[in-house]
Amino acid sequence: MEIRGNFLRRVNPSILIPFLLFLLLLLSASTGAAASGELPLTRAVLFKNGIGFFEHQGTVKGQETVRISITSTQLDDVLKSLTVLDMDGGHIGAISYGSSEPLERQLRELGTGDLRGLELKAIMGELTGTSLEADAPGGKVSGRLLNADVRSEFGQNGIASEVIELALYTDEGDLRTVTLQSLKGLKFVNDSTKQDLSRYLDVVASARNDTERILEIKTLGSGERTVKLSYTVEAPIWKASYRLILDNDNSAFLQGWAIVDNTTSSDWYDVDLSLVSSSPVSFVQRLSQPVYADRLEVPVLADVQVRPELHGGGMERGTAAESKYSKDAVVVQSSATILKTDSTDVSAPSPRTFASSTASRDKDISSVLRYSYRNTVEGTKIGDQFEYRIMEPVTLLKNHSALIPLLQVEIEAEKVSVYTAEKRESNPRNAVWLKNTTNLTLDGGPFSIIDSGLFAGEGLFGTIYPEERRILSFALDRSVTMESEKESVTRNIQEITRDEGILRIRRKVVEKTVYRIRNNSASEKELVIEHPYRENWQIMVPEKYEEKSNDHVRFKRTLEPNAGTFFAVEEERILSDRLSVGSVDEGTILEWMSDSEMKEEAKEKLASLITLARRIEQTGEGIESLEAAKKAIYEAQERLRRNLSSLGTTPAEANLRQRYVNTLEEQEDQLTNINHQKVVELDKLMQLQASLTEQIVAIQF
Repeated sequence: MEIRGNFLRRVNPSILIPFLLFLLLLLSASTGAAASGELPLTRAVLFKNGIGFFEHQGTVKGQETVRISITSTQLDDVLKSLTVLDMDGGHIGAISYGSSEPLERQLRELGTGDLRGLELKAIMGELTGTSLEADAPGGKVSGRLLNADVRSEFGQNGIASEVIELALYTDEGDLRTVTLQSLKGLKFVNDSTKQDLSRYLDVVASARNDTERILEIKTLGSGERTVKLSYTVEAPIWKASYRLILDNDNSAFLQGWAIVDNTTSSDWYDVDLSLVSSSPVSFVQRLSQPVYADRLEVPVLADVQVRPELHGGGMERGTAAESKYSKDAVVVQSSATILKTDSTDVSAPSPRTFASSTASRDKDISSVLRYSYRNTVEGTKIGDQFEYRIMEPVTLLKNHSALIPLLQVEIEAEKVSVYTAEKRESNPRNAVWLKNTTNLTLDGGPFSIIDSGLFAGEGLFGTIYPEERRILSFALDRSVTMESEKESVTRNIQEITRDEGILRIRRKVVEKTVYRIRNNSASEKELVIEHPYRENWQIMVPEKYEEKSNDHVRFKRTLEPNAGTFFAVEEERILSDRLSVGSVDEGTILEWMSDSEMKEEAKEKLASLITLARRIEQTGEGIESLEAAKKAIYEAQERLRRNLSSLGTTPAEANLRQRYVNTLEEQEDQLTNINHQKVVELDKLMQLQASLTEQIVAIQF
C-alpha cells in the first residue's frame, strides 16, 4: 500500500487518518475477490400469519460467488430456513454474512485494536514495529516504526505548527527520523498490517450500515449452471378487501383485491407472486447472535500433579391423501393493472360515461367492473390451505405497497335485513345473504357495498369457503323498527321417578320470546332474525328455521309494506331435580300443584296425598319428641351420678344415696320404654314415606 503526493504537507493531522484509512478501504476492495453477482428474486409467497417464502434464481459460471441482500431483522429467519441448490450438478460452498457480534468485541479481536477516536500520533503508536517505506525529499527510507511524536516547528513567518515525526529503524541498523508532512508518499510494506487495516475498515463501515446484511454464497462447479435459493422470513400480512355490486335479482358482482407490502431490502421485478390463505407454524430463534458459555478459570499450580480420570459411557379432516395439491384449479378473471398506493396513474372510466339516471349509472358501473380486466388469477386448494397465484409477474419497489386484483365474479346474493336479538337495537341492519358460488375460498377482510350505483356501506367478514352462506351487514335499516321481549316462562313437571331414597323430578321449562316488527317502507322486505342459540334448549315453535350457526338460529320472514307484525319463538328445556324422600312435605306438594300446565287428574291425586304428608310430618315430630325426652333423662342421670360420687358414709347420706339409686332405676325403665316407642314410630314413618313415594311415582303428570 502506498500514499503519494504533496497533500501530506497540506493536510491537518487531525483529518489525515480518515483520508488514509479511506484509501486503505479502496485498496481492500480492489485487491479482494472478484465482484459478486446479485441473485435476483423470482418468486414470493405471502401467508396470513406474517411470514413470507422467497425464492431467488439465476445462472452462474464456474466458481462464482453470488449474493443476496436482506435486512438485519430477517437474518435469524434466513439462517433457520435457508435452502440453496445447484440445479446442474455443481456444489454449494461456504455462505458468509456480516457478524451480529457487538462492534466493540469484533474490534478487540483485530490486530489493530479499536482505533476509533484516536489522534494520528496515537494510531501510529499502535502500529509500532510495522514495516514502512517513506518517500522523503532526500530519497526513500525503509524501516520499522519505532516511535511517533508530535513537535512544534516554526515557519518563516514565525508561526509555530505541529508536525508528526516518525522514527524508523532501518534494516542497516540506522535510526532515521522523518516528518509526516514532508513525505511524498508512505507505504505499509507488511501484508498482515495491510490486511488488519482493511479488516478494521470493513468492520467499522459495516457497523454504520447495520440494517442490511449481505449473504455471499460460493458456488463450486464448471460451466454455466442454474442456482436456486429460498428462505422464509417475517413479512407483512397480506390483506383482502372486496367490493360487492348488487343487482335487482338475487345475484351480485364481487370484486376482490389483495393489499401487498414490500418491506424487504430489495426491489421486486417481474416476481411470481402467490398469496396463501393459511397460517403455518413459524417462530423466531436468535441464531445470528453469537452465544458464549461462561467457563471456569483455573490457575496453573506447578506443584500439583493431577491424575487422569476415566469417565464411564453414557448409558372434522385429514388424511395424507387430502394434503396433496388438488388437481382442480380455478381461474378467475382479474386485472392486469396493479394499483400502487403511491401512484396516481390509475385507469378509470371517464365521468362522462355515467348518465344521470340511476338505471344508466348502474349499467355503466356494472359493465366497467365486469369487462375492464384482462389477466387471470389462479386459485388452487392445497390441503386445508388455499392459494391465489397471480398469473402475471409483479413488479414492486422496496418500501412500496400495491393493490393486486384477486377476483371478479358473478356470485349469488340476496338483499335482506338482519336483526340480532341480544344486541337489542331498535333497527335491523341492511345486509346481503351471500352464497359463495365461486369455487374459491374467499379470504376474510373488509368489503364495500355499491347499491343502485351508490355507496351503501361497508363491513367485515371472515373466511368464506365454497358453497358456504354468510350474512354481510353493512348499514342500519331505519325503515324497519323492532323490539323483543320474553313474554312468558313456565315450568311444569314431566315425571317423578324413584332411585332408592331419592326422587328424580324431570321438569320442562318453556320460554316464549316475541319479536314485534314494523316495516315503514313502501316495499316488501326480507327479514332475518338471529335468535340466540342455547345449548340444551330445543326450539318448538316455529318448527323450521332457515339456518343455524354456532351462536344463532336464523329465521326468515317476509315483511309486507307499511305493516306491522310479530314473530314468536318458543323454546323448551328439560331439567332434572333430586329430592330425598324424607324431605317431601305438604309444602313440596303444594308447590308441585302450582304448575299451571299440570293435568287436573294429577293435581287431585297430589291433593289426596296432603293428608298422608301431614301424618308423616306428625310422626316425625313425635320421634323428635321422644329424642328430646331421652336427652332430658340422660342429663338428669349425669347430674345424679355426680351427686352420688360426692356423698359420704353418714346415715343421712346413706338414705340419700338410696334415693338417687331408685331414681336412676326408674329413669332406666323410662329409657327402655322410649326406645321401644321410637322403634315403633320409625317403622311407621318408613311405611308412610314408602306409601307416599309409591303414590307420587304412580301419578301420570
